[in-house]
Amino acid sequence: MKGFLLSLLALGFQEGLAETRKAIASGDYRGAWELVLAESNELVRLSGQAELLYKAGDPAGALKAATAGLEIAPTQTELIYYAACAAIWLEEATSAIAFSNRLAQAADERKDSSGNSWRQAGEELAVRASSIAERDEQLAHSVKLLRLVAMGGIAAWILGIGIALLLQGRSRRPVS
Repeated sequence: MKGFLLSLLALGFQEGLAETRKAIASGDYRGAWELVLAESNELVRLSGQAELLYKAGDPAGALKAATAGLEIAPTQTELIYYAACAAIWLEEATSAIAFSNRLAQAADERKDSSGNSWRQAGEELAVRASSIAERDEQLAHSVKLLRLVAMGGIAAWILGIGIALLLQGRSRRPVS
């Protein structure tokens, strides 16, 4: 029964966002935004906002809308997809990996023919998210190494000044 309701909900998404998607495709973002805001179904509205904001170049807004929609429908693949894409765009590795894995899992639960496409998208996003995580780890390692080298350089400089001061010595004859 739950699967049937989710299927009906997915069909509702397609119908509710058809006009919005036409407006986005034609480049009418203002019109698309007005259509999205006029939507009475909160889940369809949040899904439309996530898609529109992502395609308009606002990954932070898309992630916020997708996350809010996922609180209502945790397995809605389009919302998970936009959340994963936005997290990758924002280079939030932890969120990107979590949403990518969640997309693959939601795709496995789908009974229709689009499950394979969603699973493949989830796997591709997971690879991109993993590369961001690896790069973040490499950057963190490089920063630690740079700090260590800088601290060593400062210590060597201080030691050199100390040795120079010791070698300079003091005059035994005061100036009168």
